[in-house]
Formats: sequence, C-alpha cells, structure tokens
Amino acid sequence: MIHLFEQGQVSATLLRRNPTYREFVLGKLNEAGGGTDYGVENDWTVVFAIATGRPGPIKELLPFFARASLAANLDAITDKGFKVVLAKIDMVQNPWSRHGSARVTATVNAHTPAVEA
Repeated sequence: MIHLFEQGQVSATLLRRNPTYREFVLGKLNEAGGGTDYGVENDWTVVFAIATGRPGPIKELLPFFARASLAANLDAITDKGFKVVLAKIDMVQNPWSRHGSARVTATVNAHTPAVEA
C-alpha cells in the first residue's frame, strides 16, 4: 500500500510541475476514450482504489505504516491543489468458480479520507 500512495504523490507532482508529462498523460487518456475536457487542475482528484474482500471501512483495514504513508502523501497531494479520494472496491467469492477465485463487484465505496496514523 505504501508504494501505491507514493505513486499517487509522484504522479501529482509530475502533473503539476511537468507540462510534457501532463500532456503525455492527457493524450493517453484521450486515446483511451476519456474525452478532451478535463477541467482545470485544481478540479482533479487522485483516487486510491483498493480491492479487498475484508469487511469494514478501507482506512480501518490498512496497517499502521500504510495509514501513516497515506496521511503523509495525502498532505503532499492536497498541497499541490489536488483532491484525494480513498475508494474500497468490494471483492466477493465467485460461486461458479471451481478454484474459488474472487471477482470484483461493481460496488465502489469512495470517500475523502480523514486519516490519522
């Protein structure tokens, strides 16, 4: 998890400070069918989406150092003018699988994290 939160902070830094990187990312989004109008940078949101089959709020499922990393990186990202959302992607057991594989449901519970390590 710590690596995920660091990636979000590095991406936010590059999007804010590096016009070449920003244009590259926006171009890739356009190629993927994302549209052409992304608004202004201060309207952008960094989303940390974490898939788990464990019940409960995602911020309560994170180990201590992951919560500490999220809190630090949340501050760094919001200092750059971006919003941050922590989303839990609920996973359920696939009843038709012989191997017990999980499948991801379409339910995403997202909220702005108030994280304390």
